[in-house]
Amino acid sequence: MLEAVEYYEVDWANKFDQESIYRGLPTPKLELAWDRLWRQNDINVPLNKLSSLNRSVDTKWKQTPAQYGGGVEANVEVFHQLHCLNMIRQYTYLDSYEVPPEGFQRSAEMSRAHVDHCIETLRIHLMCAGDVTPVLVRLDESKPLGAEADFATHHKCRRFNKLIEWMEMHAVSTEKS
Repeated sequence: MLEAVEYYEVDWANKFDQESIYRGLPTPKLELAWDRLWRQNDINVPLNKLSSLNRSVDTKWKQTPAQYGGGVEANVEVFHQLHCLNMIRQYTYLDSYEVPPEGFQRSAEMSRAHVDHCIETLRIHLMCAGDVTPVLVRLDESKPLGAEADFATHHKCRRFNKLIEWMEMHAVSTEKS
């Protein structure tokens, strides 16, 4: 997948009141936008690559069909992380749904365990990646504290659409996760 990685520089559009197709009360349009972010088909990981992932070929892994390479079926962590963020988002708006979202159509205990797993997944990732970009503070007497953080921080990002394209080209099935 590394061959799909392209970088670009950007100042994040991330004010508290910034409009986004990913923010706000649940709507069919918003749910679809989130689904498109994380619902990707699985890929094939060749058996000879397992050791580079600190995994053994001796483990009973789910195999991909021969026409897809016959390795191990896998998803990519960024899509799992986005799924988790979506689960947490849905959990915060759970009372706003007429019908509980897919991940919450089981016992409250199981749903809570899933959300806790997701919180832990994102905590681990954030601490692992450890973004050290400074968030500058701008003086502004009109603000309650006389200042506000500038969340339009400058970042070097991976082109997400290139990762999606790579996933689509390397899919091992048409059933999305």
